[in-house]
Amino acid sequence: MSKVTALKKSAGESKTIETVKNCRIPNVEVPSAIMQAVQAFIKDKGSTMAQFWKEAATYRLQAEEIKDAKEELDRILGQIAYAEDKLRYIEDKEELIADRETRLGELEQAQDAIIEERKKELELRAKALEEDYQAKLAELKETGVRQQEEYKARLAAIENEIRERSEEYRRYLELDFQDKEREIIKREAQIEVRDEITAEKEKFWSTMYDAVVKLTRVCGALK
Repeated sequence: MSKVTALKKSAGESKTIETVKNCRIPNVEVPSAIMQAVQAFIKDKGSTMAQFWKEAATYRLQAEEIKDAKEELDRILGQIAYAEDKLRYIEDKEELIADRETRLGELEQAQDAIIEERKKELELRAKALEEDYQAKLAELKETGVRQQEEYKARLAAIENEIRERSEEYRRYLELDFQDKEREIIKREAQIEVRDEITAEKEKFWSTMYDAVVKLTRVCGALK
């Protein structure tokens, strides 16, 4: 055996011993194909087995850090997606409330128009009754004493009709007041809903701020 062959054999044995020590895995046989590939890589790079395993460990740590960072990033992105879904829900709810308020406004305008029209009709009817009353009263006064009882009876009937009309109008106004009172209660409930939406918005933006801060930290760690 030549000195060169002996030196190569000694160097190979030394590298094999160094590889086993650096692996720190007792009683584990490394496949020969892997060892040959590792030794070929070391030979091409001109490094030692210790340097190879150190570099491999460094890559593994970096891979684990990247994996942890990716998991954190996925979690943050999940929070952002949830917050975006919540925001869309709030926006849909706001749009629904706006549509409801528009419909309520249109309904209120229609009711006001109906009430105004009914009011004018009642006023015209009351005016017509008053004019008829005055005309009939003047006619009865001209009939004389013979028609006094008839006059009183007809006068009482007219007064009773006027009272009935007035009572009908009063009931109509009471119903209108009750309708407006219910509308006020609905509006107060809507104000409470808007306050709830405002609180949800504040919570959403707080969540978004925390997510952006965490995302910035993760991106900084990845760099």
